[in-house]
Amino acid sequence: MINIMYDLAVLDGIKYQNPASLDSFKINPKKYIYKKYKVDSLQFAQSNIYYASNYEEYSAIIDQINIRLVATKAEVTALIKAQTKKKKPIKKAILPKSKELDSLELSQKKSL
Repeated sequence: MINIMYDLAVLDGIKYQNPASLDSFKINPKKYIYKKYKVDSLQFAQSNIYYASNYEEYSAIIDQINIRLVATKAEVTALIKAQTKKKKPIKKAILPKSKELDSLELSQKKSL
């Protein structure tokens, strides 16, 4: 039950943060999770009611889900930080300015 609720929380977060990401793949988060864990919506609803009827047990489940979400967020943040360090912008080389040659000055110098 914890795994199902965790995955639903992650996919719902993705859905609300970046709706186009799931829409582009035409994924229904709940149907995907039900298929992954081989349950249907009725089984999930009944299990949810069962655990919700026992506040302490349901609270413990929610706490475990929150701990996993925080840990996952920390992992993702570390990965993003590592990638941004690798992708430092390339600085353009600063070349010393060379004197521009004026064609009139050149012809005057040659004539002298």
